Amino acid sequence: MARNHARRAGLKCRGTLALLCDAIREKKLTVTMVSGLADDLLAGAYRLPFASGRFAQWADENGLI
Repeated sequence: MARNHARRAGLKCRGTLALLCDAIREKKLTVTMVSGLADDLLAGAYRLPFASGRFAQWADENGLI
């Protein structure tokens, strides 16, 4: 919902995963760090396009890291 409001206002939006993958490519975070964070998010109510423990595989398959 917030993303839709931002787009209507003409703002560019980047999702959490895109930002985290950028940080991996820029060597600010590691795949291990982001995998742990993704698993923590999934343990709550956060929705991601992969199951727990599958961040690295998903990111690799999608050419993001």
